[in-house]
Amino acid sequence: MSGETPDVNQAIKERGFDAIAKEEVNVVVEQVGRRSEFYRVITPDVFMGGMKEGFIEMIAVSSRTDAIEFFLSKKQKTELIEEINIKLSPQQAKKLTRWLIRHLILYEKTFGKTILLDELTPEKIVNVEDMKVLENEINTKLNELISGI
Repeated sequence: MSGETPDVNQAIKERGFDAIAKEEVNVVVEQVGRRSEFYRVITPDVFMGGMKEGFIEMIAVSSRTDAIEFFLSKKQKTELIEEINIKLSPQQAKKLTRWLIRHLILYEKTFGKTILLDELTPEKIVNVEDMKVLENEINTKLNELISGI
């Protein structure tokens, strides 16, 4: 029988489905991958979205300024572009959140703390003590996020 493909239907008839299901099956799984023809790199400026039962949705928005338009008209026009809409199951969203937090922690250990611009006030930019407080607040928020996952 070597070199031949076993006839599963014949085996089920001869020995029964339960007997075959209990046998150890050696399956070789080969993963192959390729990059989608639509693959591209984007740098989003804004994320927005929401949730419905069964999924969480996120839209990544980037902005673009037309330099030629600016030089010709002396008016700066910024175009907002919805780049991608991602729908994730709650499980996928949780996996993504864990991955992002893990990589943010590694990033900050390597390059220093990340501070969101909307969290800064003029006082916090100038006052070093306030920056330490802000750093502690960020660490507290990250720890809360991590413990909730």
